[in-house]
Amino acid sequence: MKVNVMASRAERFHLDTFDFYVAKARAAFASQAALELGISEEIVKHDLGRVLLKLEELQTQHLNSTLAPKTPATPKMSAEDEAAALALLRDPGSSSGSCWTLTRVG
Repeated sequence: MKVNVMASRAERFHLDTFDFYVAKARAAFASQAALELGISEEIVKHDLGRVLLKLEELQTQHLNSTLAPKTPATPKMSAEDEAAALALLRDPGSSSGSCWTLTRVG
């Protein structure tokens, strides 16, 4: 998982791009960041571990949402349109016209 990572402390920072799944790359980042920030390498390694876990969690959420089946939104009918449609369906005179149209087309 290739990422851009910035570690900062007050006015100091270290920025690099590396593959989180490559131990050698993580170790190099931790060593250089600790040196530039003036903190222990163990603190940086601990924080990198927490960042990796969060990245994996976010990646899983993204994959799950991308692969989840999308259900199309059900179209909504206005109250006026629904009343007009029901009136048309209930009108005894309109059914013969509908049958004639379907017979002629079909």
